[in-house]
Amino acid sequence: MRRNKTRYALLGCLSLTPMTGYDVRQLCEGVLAFFWRESFGQIYTNLRKLEAEGLLKSAPIPGDGGPERIRYRLRPAGLKELRAWLEEEATEQVPRDEMMLKLFFGPEIGPDACLGHIRRYRGQQERRLRDLEEGIRQVEAAQPDSPYAAYWRLGGRRGIRQANASLDWCDEAEEALAGLADVELGDDAERSARWARFEAAQKGEA
Repeated sequence: MRRNKTRYALLGCLSLTPMTGYDVRQLCEGVLAFFWRESFGQIYTNLRKLEAEGLLKSAPIPGDGGPERIRYRLRPAGLKELRAWLEEEATEQVPRDEMMLKLFFGPEIGPDACLGHIRRYRGQQERRLRDLEEGIRQVEAAQPDSPYAAYWRLGGRRGIRQANASLDWCDEAEEALAGLADVELGDDAERSARWARFEAAQKGEA
């Protein structure tokens, strides 16, 4: 049975400081977005669930007549559950990468179209690299003595290494695709025969 990891992400956010749902959303869309994503609906639904379980408590924020805002804070039970989860071994995540999925089926559209995907991906990774480097600079400038600084820097450095590796791969992919030509994949019979040969090779059959 899959466990709801959103609850732990929210408990972690609230371990930093009491927050409104909007504050949590901003954090998830900011620095956490480099390695973790949460939808708008999931945040508010799970905040209410966590409060119902006694892990959070909430209080309205006095306002200026606008919509009422609610600030959530951890209860001791919430901090205890967060720490217990942090001690557990991290589960392996199944990747979902749309660009790689398109590249897997790339012969349907040919090398030129796939080159376009690679070049757009390169641009994404270059922006990611700049954002990560700037994020590390901000942490070091704003919170050099924070107990979180070294941990956050480690996460940023991992992202930088991944982005640089992706850019190296883009060089390789562009070179490989530039040497390919469009191919005719054939009718259903040809496609089925090709797939049968692939399956036989996987099984080690002649």
